[in-house]
Amino acid sequence: MRGRLLWMGMSFLLFMSAAGQVHGHGKVQAGADLGLVLEGVLPLAERARHLFAIEFDSMLAQRLRVAFASAKNVEIVEADFLKVPLEELLLSRGGQDQRAKVVGNIPYYITSDIVLRLFGQYTWIETIVLMVQKEVADRLAAEPGTRDYGLLTVTANLFADVEQLFTLPPGAFSPPPKVYSSVLRFRISPKIAELGVDAREFLNFCKLAFAHKVWRQGDPRGNPRSCG
Repeated sequence: MRGRLLWMGMSFLLFMSAAGQVHGHGKVQAGADLGLVLEGVLPLAERARHLFAIEFDSMLAQRLRVAFASAKNVEIVEADFLKVPLEELLLSRGGQDQRAKVVGNIPYYITSDIVLRLFGQYTWIETIVLMVQKEVADRLAAEPGTRDYGLLTVTANLFADVEQLFTLPPGAFSPPPKVYSSVLRFRISPKIAELGVDAREFLNFCKLAFAHKVWRQGDPRGNPRSCG
């Protein structure tokens, strides 16, 4: 099940919610609880000039339409977020000079897909705040030279300034998952022009560099290992 996304403008705000129970394997239970979505959406709808809700689940999308039928500034879009062009969505409501703010609790098993999708549309985004699995957050916000620093870190820093805000234990959720969760803030600040590089070529180079690093480090017995 894909994540939900809400964005609104004058600052267009995007809210992504797992809207279900997160299990130990990181997937989200089908049959999301509408109340969990509304709890996060209502405060945003009150402050938004226009808010788009992108929902993959047909049943939940219909329930959201009913719940927000009287809200002139809320629009429910039934679609897969990973296939929705942010530019077209914002331009459809006169957002030529607007950039989105993104906030959300997303399904952990597609965290990388969602983050990369957002970075791919960075020119239309101002800020991203996401709750992700702590291990992934540690990699996204890692410092150079640390064990967690890798390709995901470089990718995030190429497009944004990354800040790890806080961490929540499993007990903060019901039912509790088997993992800790962290909230990250990405302030979009692309370094592409500053570095004078093509983003795709630069990241392809970094991918090869980190793959070579893994091969040279070898396995715990000191033998080089294949990255394939």
